[in-house]
Amino acid sequence: MSCPEGYYAAGQCIQCEDNCKRCSSSVPYYCYECYQGFAVLNGKCNDLNKTDTCATPRQPDTFECDVCKNGWYGPRCEYQCGFCLFGKCRKYDANCQCLKGYYGSTCFNKCKIGCKEEICDSFYGYCSCKDGYYGSYCSGTCDLNCLRCEGYSFDCRICKPGYWGRRCSYFCRPGCLNGECNKDTGLCQCASGYFGPNCTRLCEGCVDETCQDLGTCACKKGYYGTHCEHSCGKGCINNACYETSGQCECVDNYFGDFCNETCSSFCIECESATICSRCSEGHYGVNCNETCGPACLHNTCDSVGRCACIPDYNDEPYCDGSSAETTISSNTVWMVVSVIALVLAVAALIASVIVKYVHCRCV
Repeated sequence: MSCPEGYYAAGQCIQCEDNCKRCSSSVPYYCYECYQGFAVLNGKCNDLNKTDTCATPRQPDTFECDVCKNGWYGPRCEYQCGFCLFGKCRKYDANCQCLKGYYGSTCFNKCKIGCKEEICDSFYGYCSCKDGYYGSYCSGTCDLNCLRCEGYSFDCRICKPGYWGRRCSYFCRPGCLNGECNKDTGLCQCASGYFGPNCTRLCEGCVDETCQDLGTCACKKGYYGTHCEHSCGKGCINNACYETSGQCECVDNYFGDFCNETCSSFCIECESATICSRCSEGHYGVNCNETCGPACLHNTCDSVGRCACIPDYNDEPYCDGSSAETTISSNTVWMVVSVIALVLAVAALIASVIVKYVHCRCV
């Protein structure tokens, strides 16, 4: 049975209640749609001019409004929606529009802590994960040094700066640029002052401590080698040596191509540990282990120990006699010996005369 607008069929066409355009024949009575200027409220038509469901002024001719009050929806905010705990009805249907951080049919559920900016799908709760979380709801936590993982906490896609490996458990080398390296291999671009496949070698011997990728550079003073990795010998004059070979001229007391070996004691210049070409003052010999004579002038002697003596000495060429105060020349010794012999002869003669005299008196 078909009834005109404003009526419902119940064995006959019965008119809907006032201002109702479409109603039901069931019990209890319920109006589904009202004529313009009225809105359904609790199954009955209410005058929109007297119903406070619109949050903004209504259009005078259509009674439509831009924003409905919470709990209402429709062009004229004429329909009542369900209960929205942390949200409000959407303007043109009865579904809830949840506040940021909530989801579900009544906006009762809170988005998971791992959701980026605490935003998730308003109905199902799916979301994009912030760093360190994974899963459809971003409820799983990645391994400690992992920013982004998929499926499992250990299946990391992006590591925190300074780490690498499937679980981001390895440190990037200290020489990596900005402390970052390839997530899968650990290889990196070297920072200034480092070189090598893993950026572990220092350019410490290079000018300004900078070098090319292969470690080649200009050496600063005191270093040599392809990578300036060797120090010049400690006996090099002015701590300088040839940049390619490391050879240098030696200061006193050092010898060898690299001036790293020391001469023997009391040796100033040497060709080896056993052959000395210049001894320190007061010494001589192949190894400078002999001492010049104590009376050598200026405490110096030649390579075999010969020297000029200090005054009052006359035992050149080695000047190794006694001190000047106790030294007596050979002429003086001869004179002394002669005098003593003469004295002894005179004493013997006198003794002989005395003996003869005594003998005569006795006879």
